[in-house]
Amino acid sequence: MSPPVRFGLSVPQGDLPPATLRAIAGTAEREGFHSLWVYDHLEDYPSPEQPAVLECFALLGLLAGWTERIRLGSLVLCDGYRNPALTAKAAATLDVLSGGRVEFGYGAGWHESETRAYGYEFPPPAVRIARMEEGLTIIRGLWTGEPTTFAGAHHRVDAAKCLPPPVQRPHPPITIGGGGEKLLLRAVARHADAWNYYPSPLPEYEQLLCDRNVDFVIAYDAYARSRHTNEIAVLRRLAATPAARVRLHPVQHARDHIVYAVDRARC
Repeated sequence: MSPPVRFGLSVPQGDLPPATLRAIAGTAEREGFHSLWVYDHLEDYPSPEQPAVLECFALLGLLAGWTERIRLGSLVLCDGYRNPALTAKAAATLDVLSGGRVEFGYGAGWHESETRAYGYEFPPPAVRIARMEEGLTIIRGLWTGEPTTFAGAHHRVDAAKCLPPPVQRPHPPITIGGGGEKLLLRAVARHADAWNYYPSPLPEYEQLLCDRNVDFVIAYDAYARSRHTNEIAVLRRLAATPAARVRLHPVQHARDHIVYAVDRARC
């Protein structure tokens, strides 16, 4: 039997009044949405015509205070924007204060212009993905509540502690975002419970993987099985239509968890 499809809502992060954001969150919870999601961008997103962007963690804290049951997710946090140990601490605190409602999304980062504008390095994809994996290793270690020591090529911690740890055990669900078939999906299989997918339609992407590299598909399956899981959920974001109508037919092309976006221009 297939798992049920869950629906989330992507909260607009422009220059909106707090009352509007609170109304969106409250409506989503009353109407039975599974989760609220925010992205981790700093400026000019989703386009330069919309330069104002509310910061991810600050907004998640407000959403947690305004709601009681709906889950709260990041789609997805950029490893390069924060020390991963501090990210682990912030996410653990949010999980504790929200009563165990965090959905933890993490990624290697892709938005080069905003990254460089804020003074961060933007290395090649292979380096960013390796850095992300080191970050997740530190985060998962800290979330055990035990002192964590790790010395990698990009990140390090020395007997760091994250107390209190997250309420959810063994840890909040981890989503990795991205579409790279050579490195990124291997990281998903190693570390994640879900994959935030946003390239071409999913059946076409699956066929692309098979056409390009059969060995990769076998390796991906082996990684997943080594973690004693037969399922890695797929989380997909769908934009609202201009008329703000919800069209349900794309659901058949996604898996497990669908996130709809609010049209910011109509708020």
